[in-house]
Amino acid sequence: MANVTFVDIQLPSAEKKEGHRLAREPIGLLELGAFVRQSGNNVDYVVADSESDVNKILQNDPDAVGFSTYSYNYPFAAGLAHRIRSVSNARIAFGGPHAGMVPEDVLLENPWIDACIADEGELGFIDFLGGQTGAIRKPRIDMKDIPRADRIESLLDNSNFRLLDYENHRTAVVMASRGCTRSCDFCTSRLTGYRAKPLDSVIGELESLVSDYGVEVVIFEDPLLNGDLRYLEALCDRIAAEYLPLYMIGVCDFNFGRRPADILKKMARAGFMQINWGVEDPRQEYRTALNKKIRLQDDVLRVARSSGIYNRGLLMLPTNLEAADPVEDVRSYAESLAHLALDEVKVNVTTPFPGTPLYDRLDSAGKITERDWSKYDTHNLVFQAGRWTQEVVDWGRKYIVEDFSPSQMNI
Repeated sequence: MANVTFVDIQLPSAEKKEGHRLAREPIGLLELGAFVRQSGNNVDYVVADSESDVNKILQNDPDAVGFSTYSYNYPFAAGLAHRIRSVSNARIAFGGPHAGMVPEDVLLENPWIDACIADEGELGFIDFLGGQTGAIRKPRIDMKDIPRADRIESLLDNSNFRLLDYENHRTAVVMASRGCTRSCDFCTSRLTGYRAKPLDSVIGELESLVSDYGVEVVIFEDPLLNGDLRYLEALCDRIAAEYLPLYMIGVCDFNFGRRPADILKKMARAGFMQINWGVEDPRQEYRTALNKKIRLQDDVLRVARSSGIYNRGLLMLPTNLEAADPVEDVRSYAESLAHLALDEVKVNVTTPFPGTPLYDRLDSAGKITERDWSKYDTHNLVFQAGRWTQEVVDWGRKYIVEDFSPSQMNI
């Protein structure tokens, strides 16, 4: 039996205008921790946001410390790990979207890290506790073997959660499925395969969140909630039958088969009051350039709206990387966007995360201009893109949002 401390990095600088990004539960880490605990180990969690948190991480004298990293917080996590190594013999493992995509690079850059776990972490972390080092790649476990996630009470009381009429409500994150079958070139979840948990497992977790924790809002962190339409329908039927008093949110693309109205109405009846739509760009030609093969369908958005679902569009800029006139491209983008049945939009800066085809393509062309991973936060332009500059991108993001709806500043 080992004493394990898992560390989630939530930096103050990561707080954006939608607020709730800062305090969301790290659901992947909480599911991993539950699995490690179920395997007979003691597990603690630390939410770290400053260098002084080394003392909190080591306060229970852990045998092993596990970090979950995104690109933007990876440098900070690496610095914490270095400080831990200087004062402790605890073994250190990194995982998460950044370290999991480029584990060999992380180990080369940080010799004080003992292991990097690629892909999903359950079996890999158990092997790490058994002494394995280096880049660890293990098969994924069956979805029925994933235990109910641990919970951190302080992250459920999420006063930063910003959603119309739902501020200051207890908010939890859930995953009903893992992986994605889509091939978008910018995404770290691309082509990872879709696997869903047993319905009884998901329903039991939702019931526990309501009865044991007083949760009122649930964010489904599934990479693609509509990855299996039959499963989504069955899940909505079960939630509606249980009369769970939840306001739910999920990410979808536009593939709703031949019966979008039926499925979206079921989602609304179940309590899915907001869908975050992977729009990226309202112009299909530039979606296609990013290998986003599911066509944008405004009729699906209109059906969702008529069902009572709030449509939030997730956008990227720039997408027309070789635009002769970026200002005119922004205006074209905004004009196309105005025709879509969206209630709110969020515009991120296009970011080529390490390990994705977009990064590899730009890197091989010598167009990556920034290798300070802390800048890979979807707010900074980190590659050379024709005549686009950071200033033009910042102006474009603001222009698109204000042109769409002056009241919905969400960049």
